[in-house]
Amino acid sequence: MLVAHRRIDLPLPLPEWIGEATVGSGVEIVPIQCDPARLAAALPQHHRDPADRIIIATAQYLDATPAL
Repeated sequence: MLVAHRRIDLPLPLPEWIGEATVGSGVEIVPIQCDPARLAAALPQHHRDPADRIIIATAQYLDATPAL
């Protein structure tokens, strides 16, 4: 959305940038699932950004830990 609204410029097309940004990072791209979406809706309201809510809920659902 930031690219679409011209709030940021990327040096590559978005699909390529995502690939480059995640290679070797320990980050895994996963599809949005129903259970994490429900968890996202139940998060406290101090998480207002919808994308942040999905990321947080998905990490909780997958019991994700930070890459070291």
